[in-house]
Amino acid sequence: AEVIHRALAAAAGLTLLIVAAACVQWRRRLSRSLVWYSLASLALLLAQIALGALSALRPWPAWGPAIAALHLITGLGMLGCVAATYVEARYPSAGRDAHPASRSVQRFRRSIRALVSATFILLATGAFVSGSGAAMACGQTFPICNGGLVPNGGILVFLQWLHRAAVFAVACLLLSLLARWVRQDVRVGLDP
Repeated sequence: AEVIHRALAAAAGLTLLIVAAACVQWRRRLSRSLVWYSLASLALLLAQIALGALSALRPWPAWGPAIAALHLITGLGMLGCVAATYVEARYPSAGRDAHPASRSVQRFRRSIRALVSATFILLATGAFVSGSGAAMACGQTFPICNGGLVPNGGILVFLQWLHRAAVFAVACLLLSLLARWVRQDVRVGLDP
């Protein structure tokens, strides 16, 4: 599995390098955000390589779970930059509408950004919880954590509580977006 991971990472890295080089070469004809996203993807790739090496070599065994979690987080950040590069290249005016969006569409877009941010926090805290062994730090009850709504205990308890809070936030944001969509508050003004 590790060999496959490294082969796919090398192919993805080469692709990111080519895309970033092309964006830099044609920067005068491209939007700044497209160049920025491609360079950010490349910078995160370099961080991925360093963190991957640290994960494999394990020079500091006590830091293994944190390094693995950071490796995942930078991978997610890189994925986000790659997705943003694609969207900016495919739909160059997506972030700059010719006509201002309605209030409901603007609220919907803010909610989408909040959902993406909360999901990133959910995945990041999940990586730390899983890697540090904090999965049962709050016990088996939700939303209660060791007898209270606010955590009392060490860092593992706080990590587990933060992960649970992120799960709750993502669920609430998702339900809110679905409710707005069902009410058709935002369908008008969005491209199909």
